[in-house]
Amino acid sequence: MLTQYFSDKSFNILLLGTLLLLLAVPSNKSYAQTVAQEMKTTMADCRRIENKEVRLNCYDKTAEVFSNENASPTIEDNSQETKEFGLSTPTPKPSNGLFSKVRNNIRNRMNTNKKQDSETPKNVIIKIIKTTEFGYKKTKFYLENGQIWKQVDSRSIRINKKSLNNAHISKAALGSYLLRINGKGTAIRVIRVK
Repeated sequence: MLTQYFSDKSFNILLLGTLLLLLAVPSNKSYAQTVAQEMKTTMADCRRIENKEVRLNCYDKTAEVFSNENASPTIEDNSQETKEFGLSTPTPKPSNGLFSKVRNNIRNRMNTNKKQDSETPKNVIIKIIKTTEFGYKKTKFYLENGQIWKQVDSRSIRINKKSLNNAHISKAALGSYLLRINGKGTAIRVIRVK
């Protein structure tokens, strides 16, 4: 059966024709379009073969031809200018393994975050001294202890100017903070300025 496959002149002519068409890329089409068209044509020719083993071999040969044809050569340029292209600062050399510094930094951060989480409260209530508007419907909050918090999102918030107001600031996801006036109403996302 395999000897019939390799001695089949029509398949060899088909394979040779495909290779020649790949080499003679027309100038009005891109290379990728030409390769895709040739792949479709060759696959259609393979589909017409009735014998299952011969058809499978045709598909395998076609895939091999196209994978070899589409492989791009690797160009290596080891000059210093090429290595530093696009870098604003030199990259540090890894020591004690490729990811040892990264792993140690992550462990240290996790340990310090655990300490900070246990030391800092989940939420605080501080008296608001004054508020100012900036940008588009954003507010700065000046608190009694000297802290200044700035609104990050553009949600509207109602502040009663006639009564005393407290800022209920609580931790939110990913290290952000939410502020609510007197613990009521909508929570706005804030960041500490001072």
